[in-house]
Amino acid sequence: MVVKAIARNSIGRNGVGAFVFPCRKITLQFCNWGGSSEGMRKFLTSKRLDKWGQEFPWIQFEVMRKSGHPLLRAEYTNGREKVICVRNLNIDNVENKLKLLKDSDGDILRRRTKNDNVESLNSSVRDLMDGLSFVDKGKIPDGYKNEIDQLVKKEFANIKREPVHPEIRGILAKRKGADNSVSTLTNALYTEYLKQRNNKKRRTPDFNDDDDTLFLEEYRRKYPRIDTSRYIPNESSEVSLLGIVDSYLKHQEIVLDTLLPQTVSNQWRINNDYIRQTCTIVEEMNIQQRKQINDLEIYRKRL
Repeated sequence: MVVKAIARNSIGRNGVGAFVFPCRKITLQFCNWGGSSEGMRKFLTSKRLDKWGQEFPWIQFEVMRKSGHPLLRAEYTNGREKVICVRNLNIDNVENKLKLLKDSDGDILRRRTKNDNVESLNSSVRDLMDGLSFVDKGKIPDGYKNEIDQLVKKEFANIKREPVHPEIRGILAKRKGADNSVSTLTNALYTEYLKQRNNKKRRTPDFNDDDDTLFLEEYRRKYPRIDTSRYIPNESSEVSLLGIVDSYLKHQEIVLDTLLPQTVSNQWRINNDYIRQTCTIVEEMNIQQRKQINDLEIYRKRL
C-alpha cells in the first residue's frame, strides 16, 4: 500500500529575509441591473481597475456578476478573508474600500494596550515573567504591607492641611486660658491679646469668677448685642414701653417660627446635594480603578 503525502499550503509568515504580501486575491461582485451596484459598475467600466492590476500584479482580481448588493471580498495568505458591502457607494468610495482591503493583513482586529506591539509565535524559553507573582498566591507578604503603610504616612505628611480659622483659634485660646495657648496664636491675635491684657479700663476679675463668666464678658464686650435691659418693665414703665417689649418678643417669635425652618431646610438640601455629588465622584473613581485593574490583569495574562 502506497502512502501518499497530504498536500498542505504553507501559511505565510512575513519576516526579514522574505516578504509575502498579505492580500493575495480580491473578488469584485456586482449586479448588472441593481441600483445599488451603480458605483461598482462605474468602477469596473473605468480604467481604475486596469491601473490596480498593473500596480499590484501579485494580487489576483476576479470580477463576478451576481444578483444582490455589490461586495468586495479579499482573501489573505493566513487563510482568513474580509468582506465589505459597497451598496449605494460612488466610484471614489468603492476605490477607498478596495484600498482598505489591500492594506489589511486579514488578522482579527483587537485592541492593544500601550507597549503591547510585539506578538511572538513561539513560547518563551524562560516562561512568563511576572513581577507580581505573590498576587497569584493569594497572600501579600508583610514586608509589602509595611512598605505601603510607610508610603501612605509619608504622602499624608506631605499634604498641606488647612489650618484652623483664626477666629476659632482665638476663641479656643480665650476659652482654655491665655497662658496655656499663647504660643499657638498668630501674630495678629497675639498683638490683640497683649492689648487686652494691658487695657486699664478692663474690669478686674473677682476671685469667685469662673472661666465661663470671664469668657462671656469678654465675648459680649468684643461683639456687642442688643441691650435687653431697656426692655425690662418696672413699676414706673409706661404703656408704650410695654408695647415695645411685646412687639420685640413677637418679632423674635416670627423670626424663629418662619426663618429658622427655612434655613434648616435649605441647609439640608445643600448637604444632600453635596453628598450626592460626592458619592457620584467616588463611584466614577471606583469604576475607573476597577477598569484599570481589569486591564492590568488582561495584560498580565497575555505576557
